[in-house]
Amino acid sequence: MSAQQQLLWEDLDLISSTTINGVLYGIALSLYVLAARSLYPQLKDLHQRRRAIFIFVYTSVVMICGIIFLALATRGAQLSYIDHNTFVGEPIEYQVTYLFSLPAGIAEDIFSTMIDILTLGIQIWRLWVIYSTTHYALAVIIFPLLLFLCFIAMDIVSMVPWIQGQFILTTSVVSQLAIEIFVTVLVIARLLAHHVNYNFTGASEMSKQYMSIAAMLIESYALESAWTLAIIVSDFLGNVPAYTFFGDCDGAIEVIAYLLVIYRVSTGRGWNKRTEQQISTLHFQAERSTRTSFEVTVRSSQALSDANIVAGSRLPVSSAV
Repeated sequence: MSAQQQLLWEDLDLISSTTINGVLYGIALSLYVLAARSLYPQLKDLHQRRRAIFIFVYTSVVMICGIIFLALATRGAQLSYIDHNTFVGEPIEYQVTYLFSLPAGIAEDIFSTMIDILTLGIQIWRLWVIYSTTHYALAVIIFPLLLFLCFIAMDIVSMVPWIQGQFILTTSVVSQLAIEIFVTVLVIARLLAHHVNYNFTGASEMSKQYMSIAAMLIESYALESAWTLAIIVSDFLGNVPAYTFFGDCDGAIEVIAYLLVIYRVSTGRGWNKRTEQQISTLHFQAERSTRTSFEVTVRSSQALSDANIVAGSRLPVSSAV
């Protein structure tokens, strides 16, 4: 690596692990506050209280892990670029060689793994929620669940200093991307199937609701999938500065993508176990209302026609006389 690339690597590592991560977690904190504000009124509803408490507690754990990870990453930058700036091989060499064997480096890895597990785990859980009413829910969930277990194993192994390797890191990132894409595709396929069904039956409002949920998930997880793909591509091309930049900010992006979904779920624009039942009920009521209106119209027309026929069959008074 040339001296210019080495300098670029160090610059990106220092800025991304401190300033950029701080800005990203500021965005995440704003989304968290908005989601909490939307969840608060649901605590007064007995039917939604347990769900709202679970979402709030889970999201709070994700945010706590994110903030601690940010603090540890900043501490790692301080150790590398200030306390050991005269280390042989430059600060970045100290970070790669020694930092991740220190308590601060180990803790940073642990909280990074916790963020990965929490954000990916909730994706698989939502996949199960969406397919739980079907007969093939178990078959759908098996493959992403196996990928998730593989991802956890690779993430845990990568934290052990003496067995770290490029293969382990690459397998972990590829498993993460596969889960994100696979889960998103399955969810979108399910929603599109309902969209086509309700479009075919003329229930345009229900069709629009399914597409709005699909668009929400695409918007939320497209950023995370694109970021993970950028990590893989930069690693494949051997672009160390880019790989370091995308890797340093990956945790913050995962938290933002998760909070985008949670915020929209908290405002009632997400999918839960009652969504399909509610939409199906609305569809049935709409059909029933339409059918009832049609029957009333037909009966009224028939009655009017009968009246005209009766009126037409009557003879004039003069003729009767």
